[in-house]
Amino acid sequence: MKLESVVRAIGRGFNPEVAMKLLEDDYVLEVMDIRRFVGETKNALTRMRGRIIGEKGRAKTYIEERTNTKISVYGHTVSIIGRSYDVIAAREAIISLLEGSMHSTAYRLMERKIAEMSKRAIMDELMLEKALKEEKE
Repeated sequence: MKLESVVRAIGRGFNPEVAMKLLEDDYVLEVMDIRRFVGETKNALTRMRGRIIGEKGRAKTYIEERTNTKISVYGHTVSIIGRSYDVIAAREAIISLLEGSMHSTAYRLMERKIAEMSKRAIMDELMLEKALKEEKE
């Protein structure tokens, strides 16, 4: 199953080194079809790919850096590799851009999701600590 994800990621335009991260337990591959948002027209696909990539690649790079993910815009798909909670935040920003939001709005939504996922991770860690402590007693 994991090997299938690695092959699929390479087929979606990722560097094999990046795709190999999918062999780790907490890494996932998310593939989104741009056509779901804009239809089949070539101009709309090109425009949306441009929105996601941004001028000189800045939008894509910003999302990757803030969410600690890797993004590939290839053909009619956008693919994300990262830890599951990081992929959720990156997906939020990309969907927002595909739905026509301004970049600043998409980034703001992404930042909120990052904060939410961070809180959730802290809570999960505290719950695990508490369960381990109770188990010892």
